[in-house]
Amino acid sequence: MIFFNLLISKNNDSVAAIIHRNYHKYLSLLLLPLIISPWLWNDFKALKRISKGRSESFINLSNRDFKCLRNKNLIAIDFGMISYFSKSLILDPSGLVNGRDMAKLSIDERMEEFLKNKKIDYAFLSDEQIEELGKYLDLRNWITMGSYKFPNFGKNSDDIHYLLKSPEIKNCNSAI
Repeated sequence: MIFFNLLISKNNDSVAAIIHRNYHKYLSLLLLPLIISPWLWNDFKALKRISKGRSESFINLSNRDFKCLRNKNLIAIDFGMISYFSKSLILDPSGLVNGRDMAKLSIDERMEEFLKNKKIDYAFLSDEQIEELGKYLDLRNWITMGSYKFPNFGKNSDDIHYLLKSPEIKNCNSAI
């Protein structure tokens, strides 16, 4: 506001210096917050939606009884929450948690190693991940034990993950 008053005032020597220096530069700096504000507002709305959805998934997972999954092999790419609550042995096709030797391998080599050396009891995967791992592991007959939403930035982008149980696993006394 002060800047505009100075521009309007003709009796100020500093005004002449500002006008002489190309005041459009200063005007654009003043308008920059007005340009950025809607973008930030939109991001904050998206972050609020994402945080709310992921908080709900956190609460849903924390209220489940995962005794059956404890110390069982669970394949998961997005493994943070399920790993924390289930206490399963995570098999990560991305190579982040199974040691440096596994991280050096390609996804094909990692999956071959997992399937050769371990029985996969459970899976925690999204539709896209199920499709991606379908060439290594037939998940069509696996039993869905639950689904959890993990919202992302896109509109209506609920990234739904399914907790799947191998048909070879017997029922557990715990209610999952």
